[in-house]
Amino acid sequence: MPARKVLVFRSDYLPVSETFISDHLRHLRRYEPLVVAERDTPAKHRTAHEPLLVGQGRLGRWLFRRWGISGALDRLIAKQQPDLVHVHFLTDAVALLPYMERNTLPLVVTAHGYDAATYDEHLATFPEGQRLLALRERLIRRVDKVICVSAFIRDELLKRGFPADKLLVCHLGIDLGAFPPQPPQAAQRTGILSVGRLVEKKGMGLLIDAYARLPEALRAQHPLRIVGDGPLREALQAQAVALGVQPEFLGAQPRTVVLDLLQRSAVFCLASVRAANGDAEGMPIAIMEALASGAPTAIFDDQPMAPLLRQADAGLLPPAGHAAALAEQLHAALSSEARRDQLAERALQVVRTHFDLFRNVAALEEVYASINHD
Repeated sequence: MPARKVLVFRSDYLPVSETFISDHLRHLRRYEPLVVAERDTPAKHRTAHEPLLVGQGRLGRWLFRRWGISGALDRLIAKQQPDLVHVHFLTDAVALLPYMERNTLPLVVTAHGYDAATYDEHLATFPEGQRLLALRERLIRRVDKVICVSAFIRDELLKRGFPADKLLVCHLGIDLGAFPPQPPQAAQRTGILSVGRLVEKKGMGLLIDAYARLPEALRAQHPLRIVGDGPLREALQAQAVALGVQPEFLGAQPRTVVLDLLQRSAVFCLASVRAANGDAEGMPIAIMEALASGAPTAIFDDQPMAPLLRQADAGLLPPAGHAAALAEQLHAALSSEARRDQLAERALQVVRTHFDLFRNVAALEEVYASINHD
């Protein structure tokens, strides 16, 4: 049994898309996680760790958020004596902040994407964003370290006043043992796959545009499959009809289904862009899983993953936001099994070098230990 303990806070435990949090909990070795939440929203991928709810009912949640009062959390800390607190997302960090200002436990926060990249003027338009704006300076003073999932996220936080000495880049990762060491070769694969919420930053409209530019015979051989749901679904379906193409909208799917689709897809594409409100990718798990599955991967050249893929010549990297250039690169890759096998082999090396979950969680635990030591 680990001698040390980390209290892990997530307001909603746990959204279906946040497999990276359950992976974090499941792969800790030197620290035992104690899960704390405001709301229990079970997901199939969650671990056996049952969350402690910090406030019961509307009054309890208000006392917690406004004044940092939670008898249940006080009792848990007194009994379990955690060594530090780790919060996922800056928006959750300010929810816990009033409580953290009443104790001296070290505080680590992971900034994942929208919480770091969304422009302040848009944060001001919704309650969670307003609270982050109001309490950001207090959070900067109280937090010990902010884990940034990519260099892009670190740069965004520097612009927002976080000091460089509190920012660390530490990648998320995936369990490579869940993937075959030798994925199926290009000759056994068909279709283009994309996985993500149907929101602006995922760039699904650009992907559909690019797909419509492919020759009809190539589209017949390689159907476009889109996994995910969201507010833009109807608009994207209407766009596809207008362009005369028929992507398969598969809706939200469990991780097992996604991994199976990745093993069978000729190309994976995540045409992400920065949304008008600033929302942007941090370092998507979906791309890591595609690389580990041996699916040649297409992303725009301004994305956080792009420098690693460019250095290894391990991906398709059209200019940011250009559907025509994306179509050209998809066409070239889909027309050459040899090129796809080459990309897949190099992609496997990238994911094994940079996104091994065991190694990256071990690095995170070193961060924990360094803060405890200080």
